Amino acid sequence: IMPSLVGSEMCIRDRLAFHNIHFIKHSITKTVYEIQTITNYIIKTIYFKLYIIIYYSKYVALKYFD
Repeated sequence: IMPSLVGSEMCIRDRLAFHNIHFIKHSITKTVYEIQTITNYIIKTIYFKLYIIIYYSKYVALKYFD
């Protein structure tokens, strides 16, 4: 015989399940945001370093061939 839940027990079970799903969704959303923030920082840093390398390589080339 399967145990059955009465109405109030079902409400408690469903409410806990809803809160768990909400917590997991919030955690995933926060993690995705943090990954995007870190990725944007890395990309900006790489672009800046490439800019510096290109700028100074042109400067060195002009000094060398001048």
